Amino acid sequence: MLIELKTSCLKVTVDVENGARLVRLCAGDTDENWLFYEPERAIGYPVGHSVYDDVWVGGFEELFPNDAPVHFDGRALPDHGELWNARFDVVELSEAAVILRRECVTVPAAIEKRIMLSESGATLRMTYQLNNMSAERLWYLFKLHPAMRVERGDMILLPGGQVTPVSPGFGVLDDTRPLPWPVAVYKGQPLRLDLVREEESGFREFVYVSALHEGWCGIHRARTGERIRLRYDQAVFPYCWLFITYGGWRGYNVVVLEPCTNVPKDLAEARAMGSCAELAPGEVKSLHVAVEVESR
Repeated sequence: MLIELKTSCLKVTVDVENGARLVRLCAGDTDENWLFYEPERAIGYPVGHSVYDDVWVGGFEELFPNDAPVHFDGRALPDHGELWNARFDVVELSEAAVILRRECVTVPAAIEKRIMLSESGATLRMTYQLNNMSAERLWYLFKLHPAMRVERGDMILLPGGQVTPVSPGFGVLDDTRPLPWPVAVYKGQPLRLDLVREEESGFREFVYVSALHEGWCGIHRARTGERIRLRYDQAVFPYCWLFITYGGWRGYNVVVLEPCTNVPKDLAEARAMGSCAELAPGEVKSLHVAVEVESR
């Protein structure tokens, strides 16, 4: 089930059956999608196939309560959490807004997701309400996961920070120590991580960016001069992970901007380090995100 939301400034399509993910985000009167979305990549796999990398098609989704599959606090948590391929219930719908809800299976929590388009500009606002429905403390990861369509010459926008590889060996960086964004080291030479390369380069990298100066990230489109930014509470999302592949991983050409509550990936490690998000017994927490498209 697809839901279309629109104003004079924005058009958004939401896939209710698959994580209530956004599959289209277009500004103005164009049909140019800011999001990377290729649904044909899942063809050939059975419905409900749960190995995330096999059936990932892009879009703007969310990960909760975990990233990598893990046994944690006596629970088996699935690959990339349980939201991305889950059906949401539509609670309320209008031309420019929708409220959706999912009662989780793997953890005693409910997620409400509100998507609202501004009538006065090219801004999309999303509010997530996390409800711990148990009498026990709930440790979790919550991550925004917008897959951005990119072209050679585009720029990844971040307000500074320190870069550390998520999985040393997956990418190309020589140095696993935190280095100032955007310059890293590859084969002993400086490497600009913010510059989008050609798809044929085969480049790939996966990094954490911490110590961000402000709570935002985005993409600058060189061809049009437009920009898209995600703005959020830095206290809620103190880290921005970046998954970057220019043909180097399964043939994808995409940058995934990943504002996240946690580092590292593993929930037990994050809890031990004091960098894991938590909900007190019965607590309800709201997270707010604004997506802004800026014309030249």
